[in-house]
Amino acid sequence: MQETEDTNDLWALYNLVEPHDKVYARTSRKIKKENSDGVVTGVTVKKFNLEIEVTKVDYAPDDASIRIAGQVLTDCEDISLGQYHTIELGVNDTVRLTKIDWDYSARRVLIEATDPKKSAEVGAVLMELGGANLYLLCGSLIKSCGRVQGKVVKANTRNVAFGKTDKAKLKYYEMLAAALNTSFDLTKIRCIILAGKPEVYDDFYEWLFAEQRKGITKGLFIRAGSSGCQATDLEGLLSNEQVSRKLADTRAVCEFQAIQNFHKMKNQDPLRVTYGLAGVYTAGNLGAIDSLIISDRLFKSSNLKVRKYFSELAQQLEHLKAKIIIVSYRGIASHSIQALSDVAAVLRYPVYELEEVDLSCVPRELVP
Repeated sequence: MQETEDTNDLWALYNLVEPHDKVYARTSRKIKKENSDGVVTGVTVKKFNLEIEVTKVDYAPDDASIRIAGQVLTDCEDISLGQYHTIELGVNDTVRLTKIDWDYSARRVLIEATDPKKSAEVGAVLMELGGANLYLLCGSLIKSCGRVQGKVVKANTRNVAFGKTDKAKLKYYEMLAAALNTSFDLTKIRCIILAGKPEVYDDFYEWLFAEQRKGITKGLFIRAGSSGCQATDLEGLLSNEQVSRKLADTRAVCEFQAIQNFHKMKNQDPLRVTYGLAGVYTAGNLGAIDSLIISDRLFKSSNLKVRKYFSELAQQLEHLKAKIIIVSYRGIASHSIQALSDVAAVLRYPVYELEEVDLSCVPRELVP
């Protein structure tokens, strides 16, 4: 039995569990009480340990929980073998997972889940006039930590002694400073990206350190310009040299840089890249793939043959010393890989045959 210590563990578990796996955990179920005439007289909630054979897995990021549905394998008083039940798991729950096949994708998830550098937490505060959105980057995942809303003030208004004459702005800064402590674990976080328009975040930055708040140090912050303050704007921040250097070994930056390198090669030598199922399938058969960039959605495809094909392709490429970058569909680079039909490759050499390939070259069982 293993405990889910944080949301990173939940996400890893979600990516590990597949149909036909077995999951054992503590769960609860509403039990109806009936009288001799079959009339329901009451409902009680009972807790017990249960094992199910998985049929479906859902991840609820807002609730930080996983719902695993399946057929019951454990016979107990209130639920019979073969009945369907849904186990809901959250942070600090214990679970045992039994898999039929620990394939490439599953092993990769385990390796990354246990690598503290890959899952390093990075805070991001995207500021605008009178408001700021806070995010936490865990590995390649983006978690919203809420919004601090204050009264809109003019960006070019510099108040004497950092806001003593502007109570509205001072209150906003106080709320934002408090949110840094409540949203981020400042003892564990690698850094905090403070982004937005320079005249907005610079004013807050100067006020923050004039206050000399406990636990907050200048070395923790990176300031960077941003055109917006939504989660989608985080991708642009990773192209900032200072940000990418600080986060060089995190999964989010590795994914982002891999896609950047793909587009750079596409501009320099179009015959050295391909994307989409037909192109990657053909390049894989030719042994021409130098690096594979693939969305983790393909490893969780409802089409078992698609999952098996890409798992075997990744394993084959790993043996050939090719690079494999798995992009989380909930991560910063998710939109970029979706634009490439969820899979792309940089090739070892130019492949002229790829100019004319289409889905007719792909086995029918792999075509959506």
